[in-house]
Amino acid sequence: GDKPAHFKPGSIKKEERKIVDAAYLARNDGQYILTLLKPDKPLPALLSGDASGRITAAYTLTPEIAKSQRFYFYSGPTDNAIITKEGVGIEQILPSGPMVILGRFILKILTFFHRIIPNWGVAIILLTILLKIIFFPLTRLSLRTMKTMQKLQPYLKDLSKKYKDNPKAMQQEMFGIYRQYHINPMAGCLPMHFPVVLAAWAA
Repeated sequence: GDKPAHFKPGSIKKEERKIVDAAYLARNDGQYILTLLKPDKPLPALLSGDASGRITAAYTLTPEIAKSQRFYFYSGPTDNAIITKEGVGIEQILPSGPMVILGRFILKILTFFHRIIPNWGVAIILLTILLKIIFFPLTRLSLRTMKTMQKLQPYLKDLSKKYKDNPKAMQQEMFGIYRQYHINPMAGCLPMHFPVVLAAWAA
């Protein structure tokens, strides 16, 4: 279907905007609560913004349309599994993207642990242990790289003095050292599991 139109608070002030065919009207109350009204067929709607930027939305109905139309109303968690199970085709209004998909996968694992042991604290601990096991090879590689870099620091300092007037030669020498000792300089920087932590928080 068409991409949903989003209106942020303050985007409409002291004016009204007409929508010819609105498939649904929805509002996010924060990150976790969704309120939605969806008719059987798209209907005309009116968006109104007051001086403070607060937006209200409503369908414009004639008596004939009001009698013939049925409405689906939802107010609850912004949960992909729950909304998909409703089966009314409103999944597209939920956030999407790689991080969201990863977050939903992590949430499934968390709820799986919760089904086994019905305690959220224990489920979170089990998820943390699982993530540590999965990322242990990367963590070990990062620690080894940091340790090797620390040992090479005196030599790298000598290189910077030796080639202070020739940055290109210094760079070539350093890359040669990295190849010789099988070092990936990026492995000791930002943790490789950082996106997973962000995805888990977003879930």
